[in-house]
Amino acid sequence: GGGGGGGGAVPVKDASKRKRLPAGAAPNLDVETATTAAAVAIVARLIENPLDVAACEGIGEAARKSYDDGTPMREALLAAGVAGALVALLSSDAAKTTASVAAAGLRTVRWMVRGSSSIILDFVGKGVSPLVVELLRLHPADQDVQIWGCTAILAIAWLEDDDAVQKGLRSEGAVDAVQAALETHSDDALVVEGALGALLNIVTNNQANKQAAAGCLEPTVEAMRKHGKVAGVIRRACGVLGNMATNDAALRSKCVKAGAVPLVVAALKDLADEPVVVRSACRALRNIADDTATREIVGSIGAVEAIMHVLKRHMLDASVTQRASGALGNIACNHQGNRTKCGDVGCIGVLVDVVRTHHSNAALVERACHALVNITTNSPANHARCGDAGGLDVLVAVLREHIAHAGVVQQACGVLWSISANAANRAVCGKAGAVEEVLHALRMHKHKPKAVERAFGALANMTAKHSENQELLCNLGGMQTVLDVLRAHRRDPVLVQRVCRVLMNNNAKMHVACAESGGVELLVLSLIHI
Repeated sequence: GGGGGGGGAVPVKDASKRKRLPAGAAPNLDVETATTAAAVAIVARLIENPLDVAACEGIGEAARKSYDDGTPMREALLAAGVAGALVALLSSDAAKTTASVAAAGLRTVRWMVRGSSSIILDFVGKGVSPLVVELLRLHPADQDVQIWGCTAILAIAWLEDDDAVQKGLRSEGAVDAVQAALETHSDDALVVEGALGALLNIVTNNQANKQAAAGCLEPTVEAMRKHGKVAGVIRRACGVLGNMATNDAALRSKCVKAGAVPLVVAALKDLADEPVVVRSACRALRNIADDTATREIVGSIGAVEAIMHVLKRHMLDASVTQRASGALGNIACNHQGNRTKCGDVGCIGVLVDVVRTHHSNAALVERACHALVNITTNSPANHARCGDAGGLDVLVAVLREHIAHAGVVQQACGVLWSISANAANRAVCGKAGAVEEVLHALRMHKHKPKAVERAFGALANMTAKHSENQELLCNLGGMQTVLDVLRAHRRDPVLVQRVCRVLMNNNAKMHVACAESGGVELLVLSLIHI
């Protein structure tokens, strides 16, 4: 997720195998049969002669094969001194003046460091990063240098949690070099994809890098315009937008002003069969729609309908449905027009199906229930729709299954609180077991205020003007539970208010149970404290 509404972002690992060397381009090394000793011998050649481009290419092929097959040959190459040899090649006058030499070195760097924290740190420690950036600047027109340079930065920036690596890339000018590649080669999908992958990893969970990369938003959006049907470009572009929009209102606004939103929606339609694109696009919409102003725009251009389409299309894909549910939840949050639209196009029934289909996936259930909370809040029509879709039975079932999961409890109780404002739903709650499960949730999560508030709200609505549910609450020991939980939160005015709503029911049995459990004294003490 990122973010922010976003959840944590996942850095790109650049799964493409593009632009491999042709057969025979790496003399003296058959990478399909090469032994570690043979590969190490090629390193010795490069150490002896840093301008031995054929040796460099051979090492690159060996590193690629090692990465693809998961063999330890890259570690053997590292131990043989390949990092120092590559530094010598990359810093040579030949690399600075001859694009093919630079490209060979950059390609080998990319395959050596890809996906390996220890190798990345070794290469960075030997000063590889500024050399990569310098060669990108020195060969701005060369496609191969730009592809391999950008994907080398992508691979180094994969180490997103290392502040020193990320700060180094920023201070060395990696962002500017990537932006230049995007702008200079805007018509070249291969360069653009590599540059966007580098940018995505640079701005993952790093606020300083995001600020430094703010100028990249316009070329990112332009790349989407020019390469709207190229899945690799769109996935990475949406990833950049999602990361930039996370917890940053100014950058969210900048995304919108650059024209990103209609292009993300178009991607959901045009590339609906590409799950990796759909996930990235839904996350972008979720994070962009994280405040009132941007939410209005996102909801006005067909985002809800596009998300609904991919939800149905990828119902069995948990990762897609989780991202799509999150997007709908943010789009509907505190926006009555978007809530109405979600209900009108059928989102509620589909989200109930998501919970039913993925009931064992707590994180997904939590996200889908959160969306249902935001879509049904203060919407009588959507209350009825949720009940008609079988939502009550599904909510009770997931409460039972995930009663120990505070997030699921909070969101499922939130939906029950919302939809039990509907009289027909209220009548079903007791029979479906909702009162019993909410009481169970209160007992288990009595020290978690957010879950407690939602549970109290659900009990208040389920028992309001419904004598059978009031009786059920008493018979299940509910009054004692409510008051026990209140004792833990008697200084919290919001929770005291929620309890008072439960106790306001005109039911003699509830009144007696409250008095016998010390409720009167507890309420007086609570009022004194608040």
